[in-house]
Amino acid sequence: MFDEHEQSRIRTIGISSNNETFSINNNNSETFSSIKNLIDNFVTSKKAIIDNICLINPVTRQAWELLNSDLQITIPEIVLGKGTFGVVQQGKLVKNSSDVAVKKANRGEMTEILLGEILEEARIMRHVEHVNIIKIYGVVIETLPIMIVIELIDGCSLSKLLINKEIPVGHRLSMVSGIMYGLWYVHDKKYIHRDVAARNVLVSKDFTQIKLIDFGLSRRGPIYSIQSTQKVPTKWLSPEALIRGIFSCKSDVWAFGITIWEIYNDGVEPYESKTKSEVRTFLSDRHLFAENQLNLQNTKSEEKPPPGLHKLLKNIFRFNEDIRPTMAKIVSSFETEIIPHLTGADLENCKLQQNRGGHSKSPITTGPVTISSRSSRSGRRSIPKKTKDSRSNRSREKERKPKTKTKSVSVSRKKDSARRKAKSRSKK
Repeated sequence: MFDEHEQSRIRTIGISSNNETFSINNNNSETFSSIKNLIDNFVTSKKAIIDNICLINPVTRQAWELLNSDLQITIPEIVLGKGTFGVVQQGKLVKNSSDVAVKKANRGEMTEILLGEILEEARIMRHVEHVNIIKIYGVVIETLPIMIVIELIDGCSLSKLLINKEIPVGHRLSMVSGIMYGLWYVHDKKYIHRDVAARNVLVSKDFTQIKLIDFGLSRRGPIYSIQSTQKVPTKWLSPEALIRGIFSCKSDVWAFGITIWEIYNDGVEPYESKTKSEVRTFLSDRHLFAENQLNLQNTKSEEKPPPGLHKLLKNIFRFNEDIRPTMAKIVSSFETEIIPHLTGADLENCKLQQNRGGHSKSPITTGPVTISSRSSRSGRRSIPKKTKDSRSNRSREKERKPKTKTKSVSVSRKKDSARRKAKSRSKK
């Protein structure tokens, strides 16, 4: 709605219905047989719909704003998962008959706060489109309960695979790399996930698709502070998140480290022998933490982590978040210190995760090569560093040449002037 006197103001105008006719509230003089006819009349006539407000341009429905008619819930119902938020069921998009997963909130618990959280989750998911992140197709808000429509992965959670010991040899490290690239992208888009864990990773049956899910706690910005951490499982929280309620990309990095530990310990809960209060106690003290720090020295899984991962995890579990590495630094270390020493299935599966997302400048080869830490997310071929430097050197030379030439001309002119003055003095 546009108000010619108050251009920045938004107004909500009610439409009344009476005996199958429609009219604007407080404007009962005109009635219409449908809402469409009512709108069309005010648009074409240019008459004020109320006060000084005229209808000018419509706000069209976005592609992600789905109607109930755009979606079919599979019958009989196929439940893919349940949680405190509600249920995830299988459905189908009508326009292309593609199978999807439908996240439905509990109807009875639909408060204004929960509604805002669901819409915020959908908004964030629309801005983080990546091969290692679950894709959103849209949101149905026409009627309650609100539904988020996301891609359907034929598989299950990483946590379930770990607990059931169903991950083949040569795939654990690729799980680490898939999560790593997805989280790196989330941080690059200036978002904090806040709930990184094996339970929030989906893996396809062929183990090639590894996707971060559940952005219900995610927030945009460098730091997010809260008063209570009840919603987030204590044992995945970094010291600053647990004690001070401060979340950032660095707290995500810590949770990523916990997830690495889960992967090589068959999905066992971290600090399994300790209570939540005990975990809070030693995470609040640097020295106690050093005595209880998680590591990969004695892992429970039959498949052992590569040596480089031990060092990486030690850096991730820095008590001080200021010296904890960023995801960009972790990717760099992974590609330069771990991948070059891999062979066999580990190398092939990590290569698949890196190349399918277009993360590196060039595909990983099967030999022990060093991978550049600077990556191209677009998948386009980047200019080699040498060529780029030579180009920049040539441009700098071109910039210097005119200045040098101008200076020499100026100097020569000054010399000529000095000579002429000397000659005139000698004649006198």
